[in-house]
Order: sequence, then structure tokens, then C-alpha cells
Amino acid sequence: MKQTTSAALPLSRPFLALVCTLEAAYGVISMFAAVLLNHLAISVGGIGTVEELLRAGLPVILFALVYGGGRALAEGMTQLYADRAAQGLRRALNRSVMSMDSATFARQDTGEYLNLMSGDVLLIRDQYYAKLPLVFCYAAQFVFCVAYSLILNPVVGLVIMALSVTQYFTPSLFNRAIGRRTVVQSRQTAAFTSKLKELLLGFSVVKSYGGEEQAQGEFDRADESMTRARVGAAVLTQVMMCVNMGVGWAMVVIPVVLSGYFVMTGAMAVGSLLTVFYIANRYSMPTIGFADAWSSIRGSRGMREKLAGFLAEHPAAEPGESRPIRRELEVREMSFSYHGDTPTLRQVSFRFEMGKKYLLLGESGCGKSTLLRVLSGQYPAQGVYVDGTPMEDLSAGALAGRLVLVGQQPYVFRRTVADNIDFLHTGDRARLADVVDKCRLGDLVAGLPQGLDTVVDEEQRQLSGGQKARIGLARALYTGPDVLLLDEVTSALDPATAREIEEMILELDYPLVIHISHKPSRELMARYNGVLTMDRGQIVDIQRHHLA
Repeated sequence: MKQTTSAALPLSRPFLALVCTLEAAYGVISMFAAVLLNHLAISVGGIGTVEELLRAGLPVILFALVYGGGRALAEGMTQLYADRAAQGLRRALNRSVMSMDSATFARQDTGEYLNLMSGDVLLIRDQYYAKLPLVFCYAAQFVFCVAYSLILNPVVGLVIMALSVTQYFTPSLFNRAIGRRTVVQSRQTAAFTSKLKELLLGFSVVKSYGGEEQAQGEFDRADESMTRARVGAAVLTQVMMCVNMGVGWAMVVIPVVLSGYFVMTGAMAVGSLLTVFYIANRYSMPTIGFADAWSSIRGSRGMREKLAGFLAEHPAAEPGESRPIRRELEVREMSFSYHGDTPTLRQVSFRFEMGKKYLLLGESGCGKSTLLRVLSGQYPAQGVYVDGTPMEDLSAGALAGRLVLVGQQPYVFRRTVADNIDFLHTGDRARLADVVDKCRLGDLVAGLPQGLDTVVDEEQRQLSGGQKARIGLARALYTGPDVLLLDEVTSALDPATAREIEEMILELDYPLVIHISHKPSRELMARYNGVLTMDRGQIVDIQRHHLA
């Protein structure tokens, strides 16, 4: 199916430019305190009255107000940008996942997708999106410090610059190692999420077989691997910060001692000593901050490449116009394999005509369910034609709602019964009541506290397998597709209800119905236009009934 391609992580460049400008402005404002401090130190000797003191201190008061407001604005906008950029990345990743076909989706455990859109995005938010604007803030502070320190004393300025260069390059010794450990941390977190999901979903099996200790052991091993990966990355980061802080302290002590010497020799004013101390301290802050931000950005490179690669490999599907199926759904010498080894379907050929109903028979594992998945488009395969057009040539949205597959275990979302059936929220209550009646859901609805407006949940096990099967069927009937593919939807029902449902299916005024059933009655079999028997991935018998 046709798709668009995009490999870059979302950045929102206009918003980023605004935030970087604010951070740079704040960086300059924060360093302007050195100018005011030097002004006060020089002026204090000439102050003789309270009025003169207030005049000298007024710029400091005004600066404090501007500084506080600038800091709050810059930091607030930086966090807002990081949150919005992370939100855009999560949405892009989710669109990519939702655009996959079922075969592609099944290649990874769902725990990997959960971690991708939670832990990995959070890491990119903290180590990339939130750090980008700070680079401009620290760069502005650094440039201001360089210029003003050189004005105060060229020798002191050059010494501070030399120390700052040392401090800047220190993190580069750790960047690659931190980046590798970050990727390992992501993998171990995904493995832990998958294991946790598996144990929680299999809770009843664990309890039934007395496997609590074994489950706890599996949990502990996954947790230990994740914790070790996180600790490894954290320890390396702290080592880098400790080394950097040591150089930072040297940046404060050495310039102050050197300035003290120049004061003693008369090369600098006494008041400038305090200014040098402030600048040396502030010199260290932007250098440490810049090095930390840049190290985080460099360290996140592996994770950014991983997410960008995922977006490029699974581009969001291009929305297409839905087109009705008018004549037929056909397979021509179609073969299919789940993993590229032994074919599940082999050279299958048949033309399913619109306006007819077909029954698929065969033993378990013969390929019936796989055939329906391929026909639905969930698993792409060459040799499937819709009104003569190869299915792979159709746009992603062309068959949306036109081909609907109801599986053996339909999923029930955490929402009301009505919203589970009216999945796209069209709000047609009359149609809803009709499909509830057709799928024999009246007793279920009557027994729920709020009827159709009762919230149900897949995990809370409020519904039996048969009830979920009927809700899944009702969801399909409400949608009104051109082709209805039913995979043993009556297998979890009692014989009487199963017969009622199958009779209802045969009475449906649908263009095309293909139904899998293990034990149909001979009477009902005779009411299908065609009965196909499958064995070992092939159609081995076809019975056609010419119904009036």
C-alpha cells in the first residue's frame, strides 16, 4: 500500500527558534550582573549619602526584576517546547505503529512498542529536546564572560578561557560510552516491560499452576538486567560530572588567586577582584552547563537514530479515499508464509463473488484463518485482487471499513458497550439497537448496571468469551462493510445461540460473507452459495449451491 516517508524526529523549528532566542537573551541578562557588580564596587568608595546609595542600587533592583522574569520565561518556554516536541514524537511513532500491517506489527513484542512511546520518548525529551535551547543560553553566557574578562584583565581572561576549554572537552571522553549504555538501557527496559506485561496477562495461569515463585524469579531477572543497565549509565554520567566539577572549581580558584596577585601589584583595582570571582564562577557554570547539555545531546544520538530509523522504516500511511468493492474478491495462485519458511497457504485460487456467502471448512492449522487475514489485508501477499486490482496497489485507506475481519477472540476496549460496538462514534442509536438485537446481546445489556452505557474492560474479565464474540460481531455489523470475514465467531457460544447467530448471518443482506466454522449443520451448509474445504494450505474441495 502506498505510504509517505519521513526520517527526521519532530522538532517544531519556529517554536525551537523562539525558545533558543529567549534562552540566549536570558544568558546575556544573567551575565550582565558582572557589569553591575563591577559598577557598584567602583562606585562604593564615592557614596556618601543614602540617596546616592539608593541611586547606585536602583539598577541592581531593576536588574533583579528583569533577571527573575527572564529566567522564569526562558525556563518555562524550554520545558513547554520539550513537552510539545516529545508529544509530537509520540504521535508520530503511534501513527507509524498504526500504519503497520499485522505481519509487521507482530515482528516485535508489544512491550517494545510500549517502551518506544514511553521510556524512549521520555529519554529523548530530557536528553535532547530540553537540552537544545540550553546550548544557546550557555553559549551566550560564555561569550559574554570571555569578552568582559578580557576587558577586566587580558591575562586573567586568557587563563579562564584555557580552563574552560579543558572543561568543555572533558565530557567528550565519555560521550560514546554513555551513548552505548543509553541504548542498552532502552533495550533492557523494553525487555522488562515485555516480561511484566506477560506475567500480568498470564496471572490466572500462574496462580492455577502454582508458578508464583517461578514468575517472581523471571520478574527479578528482568528487573536486575534493567537496573544494572540504568545504574551503568548513571555511574558513567556521574563520573563525568565529578571530573567536570573538579575542573570547574579550578576555574574559580585559579583566576581569583591570579587576580589577587594583580591587585597586590596594582595592575587591577580591588573592586574588580569581586567581579573576577563572580565571572570565574559564572564562567564555570555555562561551561559545565554547555558541556553537560552537549554531552546529553551527543549521548542521545544512538536513541535518536533508533527512533528516526523506526519512523523511516515504518512511514505513516497516506490517507486514501475509501472505495466500494463492487464485483469480487479474488486470489490467484496465492502463497503465503508467516516467517518466510514453510508456506501456510500454497497456490490458493478462488473468486469470491459479491452478493454471495461462503463457508470455509477444514481441520485446525489447515490455513483457514490465515486466508481470512490475507483477504482482509492484515497480512500482505501477492495474488489478492479487489475488483481486478492488486490489493498492494491500493492506497492505505482505500479498503478502510470495506473489509472487516471478526476473529475468534475480539478485543474489548475499556469503554462502554455502546462505544465498543459504535467504534467510530457515529451515534446512530437506532442502528445500535438493531445490531444488539441481531447478535443476541439483549440479555447481556439488560443485566449490566447502566445497560449499553456500562464501561467494560478486557482485563477485568466482566464478559465471557461468547459475550465478547457477540460484541465483536455487533461491531462489524454496525460498521456495515462490503465484505464480512468471520473466523469461528460462534465457537464460544452454546449450541442454541450459535445456531441463532449463524442463521442471522445467513439472513444478512451483505454483499459478501466468508465464514469459517468447524461444526456446521448440514441444513445450514446447504444455505451457503459455496462451501470450500481446505487442507494443508490448499483448497481441496469446492461445493457450489445455486440458491434461488
